[in-house]
Amino acid sequence: MNYKHGEVLEEKVFKKITGMGYAILDVYDDLCESHKIMLARRYLEEYEKNPKKIDRSLILELNEKSKNEYRNLPDSDPRKKGLFFAVIEAMNKHDLEK
Repeated sequence: MNYKHGEVLEEKVFKKITGMGYAILDVYDDLCESHKIMLARRYLEEYEKNPKKIDRSLILELNEKSKNEYRNLPDSDPRKKGLFFAVIEAMNKHDLEK
């Protein structure tokens, strides 16, 4: 495949991506769909290991961006809730357990 610059993440960047903070918002829009999905999974993995290192407001912003991309899907499609919805659910569950 022939990807545009910034459309895919290098492995070394991917491992540290959750430490980018709000700078990830600038990168997110350029990623291809599969890398956006991998990014959402990476944030979920990191949240499960280190909940205090993941900022809820950042996840909410990322989720809004992804929801916007899938807004035309049928309501039954889980992507319509956003790619980061699983992270939000994990955060909500963690908050309830406190």
